[in-house]
Amino acid sequence: MFGEYRNIAIRGIETVVPKKKVNNDNSEYIELLGERKVTKQIKLTGIRSCYVSDDTETTEHMCAEAAERLLARLDWEKEEIRGIVLVTQTPSCIMPSTAFRIQKRLGIGENCIAFDVNLGCSGYTTGLTIAGGLLSNLEYGSKLLLLVGDTVTKCLADEDVQTKMMFGDAGTATGLEVVSDSNLLYMQKSLGQECDTIFMADQRDHFHMDGMKVFSYTINEVLGYINEFMEKTGLTDEDIDYYVLHQAQKHIVNQVAEFCGIAKEKLLISYDEYGNTSGASIPVTLTVNREKLKNDKNRVLMCGFGVGLSCGIVYGKAVV
Repeated sequence: MFGEYRNIAIRGIETVVPKKKVNNDNSEYIELLGERKVTKQIKLTGIRSCYVSDDTETTEHMCAEAAERLLARLDWEKEEIRGIVLVTQTPSCIMPSTAFRIQKRLGIGENCIAFDVNLGCSGYTTGLTIAGGLLSNLEYGSKLLLLVGDTVTKCLADEDVQTKMMFGDAGTATGLEVVSDSNLLYMQKSLGQECDTIFMADQRDHFHMDGMKVFSYTINEVLGYINEFMEKTGLTDEDIDYYVLHQAQKHIVNQVAEFCGIAKEKLLISYDEYGNTSGASIPVTLTVNREKLKNDKNRVLMCGFGVGLSCGIVYGKAVV
């Protein structure tokens, strides 16, 4: 699926992470895996640390806090918000959508659509696509909150140390607005035949991932999707100031960048300190690199890929 939304702008992004920072070279991991194995994994993945949530730090809590910060910074009135879209795989409850609970926390009135989207690694770019569709027929000045977050670390088995060394938690809020002369280009792909590649049966289960299949999908499919997107849009590298890829880990990010010919100085990262924060990894990366994205002239290509299996690509101007 490919398309364009006219007059939709990303106005700002905020990120909230848990208080606890876990360094991957800690004594517990070394005792369980051995110093050599820990050092090798850090070198391969590039992930030196992750932020891990406690029982009080939920997706709902972090996304609501990020939204509060964003609304204050943008000086947006809560009654102006026409939509709350929460993209997460770790909601507060089965019913109702956690987006309603966040609406209540924020004190946003009834003239607003609110719902959850169950998606992970490609969740931010898919969320932008959904948000653009919701805003596309509304009047100028209409505003929407896209909230993306997960607490994946709560879903990991205690003995699965190598996976624990890769994943972190985060909640993010992105403000979108109907304005003039700011467009979003998007493309979405999904491969449901491989839906069991990243899998968790229910809230009592643990996270399961076939790492080799994910890597194969990225190298064989995602690279092709990026090239297809560039061809369909007519974009060249000169039209892009920065690239933000899903922060799976260093090896995957570098492989995609190398095959796509992305210069190192144009590639934004956050995996080194924050790890793989699932669907939140793209907005986390954008906020980590806030100094480079202060104005609305920055043209950014974002590509999220993973669970589903799925891939979403969005291009547009973004101010953080």
